[in-house]
Formats: sequence, C-alpha cells, structure tokens
Amino acid sequence: TEHVWARALTTPHCRYGRSNLDLLYPAPSEVTPTVWAVTFSPNGAYVVSASEDATIRLWDTATGEQHRSPIEAHSHGVNAVVLSPDGSRVASGSEDKTIRIWDTQTGVLTGEPLEGYTWYVLAVAFSSDGSYIVSGSGDETVRLWDAPSGQQIAEFCGHKNWIRSVAFSSDWTRIA
Repeated sequence: TEHVWARALTTPHCRYGRSNLDLLYPAPSEVTPTVWAVTFSPNGAYVVSASEDATIRLWDTATGEQHRSPIEAHSHGVNAVVLSPDGSRVASGSEDKTIRIWDTQTGVLTGEPLEGYTWYVLAVAFSSDGSYIVSGSGDETVRLWDAPSGQQIAEFCGHKNWIRSVAFSSDWTRIA
C-alpha cells in the first residue's frame, strides 16, 4: 500500500517553529499501533520506529515506504530503539524486559536477548564506537552491556524511579 508522508514548513500554530524542517510521519491508516520511539539512521536514509505491537519498522525517508517487512521483535511492546553509529544494528528495549540487537539489513537477531531486568526496558543507547549499550528500566536500574557478546558489564542501582532516558558521553567514558 502507498505510504503517505507529510511535509510541514513553519506551521503557524507551533509554539517553537523553525522554517524549512521536514516533519515525517506515517498516515494513521498505515500505522495503527502506538509508536513509542523513533530514530534516524546515521545517513538519514531511513527512520526506525518501535511500536506497542512488538514490532520494529524501517521506513525509507525518500519514499515513505517501509524498507522491509516489520521485524517481529519482542513478545510485548517495544519502548525504545536506537541504531548503532554505523547503522548496521538496531537495539530495542521492550516490555518483555529484554534488549535485543538486530541486523538492519536482514532483520535477523544477532545474538541472544540481553536479560536481567525485572521491569520494562524503557531506554537504550549505543556508545559512539558501537561496542557498548547502556539501558534503563522501570526497575530503577541502569545497565551497561558489551554489545558484541551481549554480556552485562555493570548494573547501577539507587535511582528512585523509572529510567526513561540514557546516554553516553561523546568519548564514551561516562553515562547519564
């Protein structure tokens, strides 16, 4: 089916408008589940979306078409999605309490799920070299993972609420 994308240029009712920005979004008839997260590929050629229907979708930004069939990623909704710096892998965090890493070209899982959380995974981020993943959860922990092996390196406790966002410093020596 044809996918509809919209182009918005300086919408007058926006509180903080900037001219000549593209706003890309799928038409409601195309994507009915709630989209929890989106990210652009490093080269801007596609957008990756994560949805409550447990899928990850890759969208071509030039045509608006899905790049491939949806990746049936998890057993429950996907809350977070991030691309590796080279765009070759996508990491997803889910209500099934796992993180999974996928090959963006084939849609194939690249290893075993990263497990250990006792509540939903709400945030994921790759280090700038793609070798580490940091994640946050509703169980109030932040975890550091070795991306190639999927092994947990560290767990940071002591937060008093859900962790909804995580990030690496540009030199990947610190996480927030």
